[in-house]
Amino acid sequence: TSAGFLFSQDPAAPAGNTNKFTGGASMDLEGALYFPSGALEFTGGSSTAGSTLLVVADTLTFSGNTYLSASYSGGPLNGMGYARMVE
Repeated sequence: TSAGFLFSQDPAAPAGNTNKFTGGASMDLEGALYFPSGALEFTGGSSTAGSTLLVVADTLTFSGNTYLSASYSGGPLNGMGYARMVE
């Protein structure tokens, strides 16, 4: 099922693809970004404020005055208000 997924990598996509949020995008996202064999980049001033967001990516990069601000007071990660890096 794809319930709760905002963006998801095609299972047939080759490894090594790069997925980007760029150029001053300001977003309020609720759900999952799922790119298990691809890179995810937030660049050029993109930001998420007040989002409830779960990120799965092979690599995750922030550059160029970019930030991720997430709130976990509700939604699928209720009570888990901290980040975890899993390798």
